This record gives sequence, C-alpha cells and structure tokens, in this order.
Amino acid sequence: MKLQFKALGKQEFADDPKVVTIFKTPGEKLAFYMTEYREKEDCFFGYVKGTSVDSWGSIPRNNIEAIYKVDQEISGQDRTRTQLSKPTPISELVPAFKEPIMVARLNCLMEEQQKKNEQERDQDQGQEPEH
Repeated sequence: MKLQFKALGKQEFADDPKVVTIFKTPGEKLAFYMTEYREKEDCFFGYVKGTSVDSWGSIPRNNIEAIYKVDQEISGQDRTRTQLSKPTPISELVPAFKEPIMVARLNCLMEEQQKKNEQERDQDQGQEPEH
C-alpha cells in the first residue's frame, strides 16, 4: 500500500485525485477515501465522508485506529478496509460528490494559498508569521 501512495506522490492539486485505500467504520457511518500517505507525519490525506461537513484533510493513522476501536466497541462490528486493486479516481467511487469535492478542494487550496501569501507578506515586512 505504501508503494502505491509513494508512486502517486502528492495529489493536492489533482482535479480528480486517485484513492488508494478506503477505511469505513462499522455501519459505514464514516468513510475515509485515502489519496496520500505522509510517512514523516504518519498520517493519511484524503476525503472524509459521513461527518456533518464532508471534507478533505489529514488524519493521523493512530486517530483512524482510535475511531474504529470506539465505533467497534459501540456497534460490536469490525471495521472494513478496502485495498483497491489500482488507484481509482475519487469521482468513480463517490460520483454524487464530484462537484462538492472539487469545490471543497478549491476552498482548501485557496485557504492554504492565502496563508502562504500572508506569511510571505509578513516576512517581506519583517514581521513574524502568525500561527
């Protein structure tokens, strides 16, 4: 699995990022569509579906394990992990979310770019960047 993530590299600017693996909680209340694995941070990046606000983001591997453990204790069912035979565009896995996914990714990228611009502006003005 790590090799597939490594081969794809960063997909943060991909129009339709490819999912390598899917983690689902029992009852499929939550689904994590993982598009990247960041080994240094030991975290995944992908799309989380099933929350009040479906969104893109990073989640540490141990947080996923903790979520599954709590959900398993409550439901008595085990989690599922789907290792895809090949990386698959997220729009093929979640077609109803193609447009919202693209909008959410754009918003996330715009926020990141705005933060970078603010940091560059602060550095140009000789100020410490805000955290």
